[in-house]
Amino acid sequence: MEPPRLLIIDDDPEISDYIKTMLTLDAPHFRINILGSARECLEYLKKNEVDCILSDYQMPDMSGMKLLETLRSGGSDIPFIFITGQGSEEVAREAFKIGANDYFTKDIGFAHFPRIINSIEQAVKNREDNRQRRLTVDALKESESRYKDLVELSTDFIYRSDRYGNQLFMNDAAYRMLEATPEEVNGQPWQKWIHPEDIKRTMESFGEMMAKGIDAFNFENRFVSKSGKIIHVMHNVRVLRDEHGTITGTQGIARDITERKLAEMALKEAGKEKNAVFHMLTHDIRGPLSVIYGYGDILKTEGGEAAKIMGEIQKAARRISLLIDDMLAISRLESDEAGLILQPVFAMELIEQAVKDCEMFARERRVEIKIEVEPKTPRIYADSAQIRRAVTNLLANAVNYNREGGTALIRAGAVPKDPMKMFIEVSDDGDGIFEEDLPRLFEKYYRGKNAGKNRGTGLGLAMVKAAVDAHGGKVKVSSRRGEGSKFTIILPVKPGIS
Repeated sequence: MEPPRLLIIDDDPEISDYIKTMLTLDAPHFRINILGSARECLEYLKKNEVDCILSDYQMPDMSGMKLLETLRSGGSDIPFIFITGQGSEEVAREAFKIGANDYFTKDIGFAHFPRIINSIEQAVKNREDNRQRRLTVDALKESESRYKDLVELSTDFIYRSDRYGNQLFMNDAAYRMLEATPEEVNGQPWQKWIHPEDIKRTMESFGEMMAKGIDAFNFENRFVSKSGKIIHVMHNVRVLRDEHGTITGTQGIARDITERKLAEMALKEAGKEKNAVFHMLTHDIRGPLSVIYGYGDILKTEGGEAAKIMGEIQKAARRISLLIDDMLAISRLESDEAGLILQPVFAMELIEQAVKDCEMFARERRVEIKIEVEPKTPRIYADSAQIRRAVTNLLANAVNYNREGGTALIRAGAVPKDPMKMFIEVSDDGDGIFEEDLPRLFEKYYRGKNAGKNRGTGLGLAMVKAAVDAHGGKVKVSSRRGEGSKFTIILPVKPGIS
């Protein structure tokens, strides 16, 4: 705190000098100025800051009482202390009435100077405390005003309830959402606005969170407005407690997510219709393919050129059948009904099966397949058929896009620093993938620039991603032109565990 700035007002210079001298002896930190009249004081205050005024009562041009009245009527709160030789109880009462902070008489020798110093310091301190309090109150009022504007202008539903679930406050957006008035909502249990089918689940969620000591949580439910309109709502709720930890109520923000929920439901229904049509079409295609196979086997027994042609027809039919298998697999994996059959799976078993599926193709391409499985590779719970298919697809690509005489390496182990995850990595020595193809590599039907004349449907990598996603895992790729490619599957030990 800065040293107090004092102003002594007295028409007797000897008295003023004496007061200054005595004050300086016991309070050398005071910064003191002397003026000879009340009017000089008023002029001085127009340009200077003062922390306390010591004034005589009786002065020729304007009395100390009149000076005090002028200051207080102008809004000044500068501490004002009388030091006068005209002391009386009546004068003192009048001085205090119009705003004096203290009142002293000019006793012989001014024996009460310690009291004057104490009065000055206390008055200055009280003024500063009051000023800080006003600033705090003003800031609080401004903050409350901004908060009130924010709450009332918000399109979100803001509310507060007591420990019994009775509404204490809702903003205008909440009343509009419920199509209700404050009188119809406040003081009433907030459960009355919850959809009947959601009440039990909502209350159980609240009870479970509080039992676990979780004071902030999110949940979704439905409200029913006064007119019967159903509103899907996402809540962010906080439990309120007093200083003893006792629950006093809750406050929260809720957002109307009706449009999003309706869109999700429509999308889900559209997906079900698409899958139904898709399965019907693939079923109808499989029938004619079976006929082609059957007649093909008969014609091939006759030998000659016809048998050779029939063999090519059967190969084409086989590719169509594989395409249908891939499309059905992706459709199931991307739907809400993936139907994963989880069971313990060892990495080595998956890899050996994938190698067996690709070894004949690798020999034709003169590509060597190498296996490296770390000893502490964790066992995972997965749909063996789906993950085997994903690994086989990656290994088949590593063979197909490799150079002649190259190597396809398949590795597996625990993810470093995360033993609850396993990785399977497939790399090759091929030409690598063009950088611009990498972002779209896992899209359905997309084939990169280096696909060339290699036959494919553009579904292999899409199926890999769908299978890995369904297990809660990730698949990533790294590649440089001329150095080959590396695909890495990361799977949790058990789906749902991260």
